[in-house]
Amino acid sequence: MSNASCRGPSRVALIAVCLAIMVGIPLVHALVCNLTLRLVPGTILFYSGLRSLAVIGAVMVSAGCLFVSTWRRASWPLCSGCVIAAGIVSTALTLSFFVLVPVTLDRSISTFLLSRLEAADPTVGLTVSELTRSFEAEYLARHAAIRRRVDEQLAGGTVQPVGGDAFALSPLGQRALRWARGVAAAYGVKDTYVRAVDALPADDISGSVRPGDDRHGE
Repeated sequence: MSNASCRGPSRVALIAVCLAIMVGIPLVHALVCNLTLRLVPGTILFYSGLRSLAVIGAVMVSAGCLFVSTWRRASWPLCSGCVIAAGIVSTALTLSFFVLVPVTLDRSISTFLLSRLEAADPTVGLTVSELTRSFEAEYLARHAAIRRRVDEQLAGGTVQPVGGDAFALSPLGQRALRWARGVAAAYGVKDTYVRAVDALPADDISGSVRPGDDRHGE
């Protein structure tokens, strides 16, 4: 057997290792995220998921490289390169799915509205006004959507407390907004939510806050 490549049984084993990494990373990541949210309900899914994915990917790739290093008759650099490539591809795909689906479902207004329509009488439905009231009473107030997002931004460093229960944009937040505006401009997305040109005056905001809006949801 040539030392220049992985052949015979080594090639089959290498394919098995790469497939195990490709499938194992997303499965283990989903399991870890599920257990983390069950054991620590207040965990921020996005940040926790990113950390766990980095650790899982590194551990599985390292284990795969360690495994192929025991093959005396195979070319270790070539085989380990395949293992590392499989880990990178699997981690990238897992990250894309994680951000596009679970993280979106964790905060999606659209799925919230769909679930309320599902619970309504299908012959009557709900009006936009009724959906708006349900959104305000449940999504914003009962489940403290704004409070959750402020906590997430605090954890990410994009906002900072300025006394009492008030917050201000941090330098990191300013850079994040500039980046968001650049991306929005590149894709032709409306800048409604990345530029506060039509923001309400402070007096109007204070007067519109309802008691209990700042409570954490269960």
